[in-house]
Amino acid sequence: MKTNNETMQKNISSIINIVNNITSGIETNSNQRNELIVSIQEAVKNEYFTLLFDRNYKNRNKDDYKSDKVRIEKLLTIDTNVLKQVRTDFQENYLQVNWNSADLKDKARIQALRDSFNAYVPIYLYELKKKTKDTLFKKGNSYFTGNNNSLIRVRGQFIYDNLKSLNPTNDTDKSLNFSQLSRVCNAFIKSGDNNMEGSRTNPFDQKIKNITADINKDKDAENPFTMGSADTQSNISKLIVAGNNWLSALRQARLNQVQEKSGFNQAEIKKKKAS
Repeated sequence: MKTNNETMQKNISSIINIVNNITSGIETNSNQRNELIVSIQEAVKNEYFTLLFDRNYKNRNKDDYKSDKVRIEKLLTIDTNVLKQVRTDFQENYLQVNWNSADLKDKARIQALRDSFNAYVPIYLYELKKKTKDTLFKKGNSYFTGNNNSLIRVRGQFIYDNLKSLNPTNDTDKSLNFSQLSRVCNAFIKSGDNNMEGSRTNPFDQKIKNITADINKDKDAENPFTMGSADTQSNISKLIVAGNNWLSALRQARLNQVQEKSGFNQAEIKKKKAS
């Protein structure tokens, strides 16, 4: 019986081999990017690796740097920057490979890992949010189908929820190539429906939430007021003025609406009395 460490090492070797095959043009089949998604999924589901984001990553080169890692599902939103940081953590700390983007071969490896990693994370988040599992599923002991196993089996609801054009009739399951699956996953990220609060967050509201969280985080840090620059105080002052002006304008707009409605009602009353 294989130990947990042996299966983890097998998973690491599988991921690195698939990446190398993709970048070297070695086609053992036409579906290696989908295979890479499945191998990444295996690493996360078996808890060989946890998807964490360091909220202090921008301060990594500072002497007083302390990591502040949280599970990505705890973040208000997921963007390309989060995906990049988590993928780099996966590459360096799980796979333990130091690929240098300045090297052409390593750059190709990074891109291959990025493509499949960025497709898996939305699936991971979707399953947590919807309290479901097996978005990628096996049939006959295989995730793959089609000529040369070029397609991967995907639950239809995931496709329908995120890119209806690929499943307009909400079929129970579909078989997609890697490009199609990537489009579905990218749609999930772009939709803003990737937070775990249970509802879509308006993009404008999300920006306000993010800046508020950053301001409070900087204020309450062990070494406060280090996230910004010499311009931060001035910028926050401008933000306060803009916020107060916005609230004042909103109150006036609501008052105008009430007055307009009241005036309309009074006009209607007069009109009825006259008739």
